[in-house]
Amino acid sequence: MRRALAAAAALLALAANLVAAPRPLAGQPAVHTIEIVVVGQDRWAYQPSPLVIRAGDTVEWVNRDREDAHNVAIPALEYDGRYLGYGESEQVTFARPGRYIYTCVPHPSMGGVVIVNGFVYVPVAATRRPAG
Repeated sequence: MRRALAAAAALLALAANLVAAPRPLAGQPAVHTIEIVVVGQDRWAYQPSPLVIRAGDTVEWVNRDREDAHNVAIPALEYDGRYLGYGESEQVTFARPGRYIYTCVPHPSMGGVVIVNGFVYVPVAATRRPAG
């Protein structure tokens, strides 16, 4: 029963992210924010997770924890970010579709997912057809 509730909650979070994610004009990549927050004593989380974006978008991780430094490690990109103090941030641009799992090296229980869909930004020039 708990697994079913957890799965339902994860699907709702994913659906809300799909609907609520702000979308820029066509041809313009977006910047999305993931906050590093305290959720209990010695418990931290990346929020939101999962985050669904488009290829070419950038994700900015911001540390909102006043006491501990955190980082973002994305094994699929061979990326190991610097440690972020309170209020500091770091950005990663996701060029290719895929599912990217990330973690915090000093806090291995912390983790999240960025899902990059396959839409690629292609600027479209307006053209006119001759009348007639």
